[in-house]
Formats: sequence, C-alpha cells, structure tokens
Amino acid sequence: MEIPYTTNGKIPYYLDANGRYGNKERLMELLDYADKIGALERIILLEEPFPGEYKVDVTGIPVRLAVDESAHKVIIANPWQGDDIS
Repeated sequence: MEIPYTTNGKIPYYLDANGRYGNKERLMELLDYADKIGALERIILLEEPFPGEYKVDVTGIPVRLAVDESAHKVIIANPWQGDDIS
C-alpha cells in the first residue's frame, strides 16, 4: 500500500513499546524480524522499549529511541515544614 503523504509512499512506523522488552537481546529479535520483512527502514521512532529501571548501552540498536514522557514519581515538598526543594 502506498500513501501520498510521504516521499517514498510508505507508511512510517512509530512504535511505543511501553517497557515490554526486558533486555536488549529480546528487542533485537524484534528489530531483526522487522528487517527480515522489510519494515526496519520504516520504523522512525521506538519509544520506551525497556522498563524504566533497566540500564543498558543502546549502541548498535538500528532505530531511533525515545524515553517515555510521563513522570513515574511525584514528590510534593513543603519548604515551610523543612522539606528540601533544591
């Protein structure tokens, strides 16, 4: 299917994984499959592939990554009660 809204006529993919991939290897399996079926070049952004607490070097991941924009923890400080707000 081709569309008139992109220069190559293909639908771009914006994927929001919501932290579903527990490790880099699992994410790479998805991206390897996307490459195999010709979809890798159409992934313009992959948002939040890993859980928030997971720390990993993302070198070698062949798509643009983004972090989640929502706050996961909100702390309400009261400086009049001595809470540090710096």
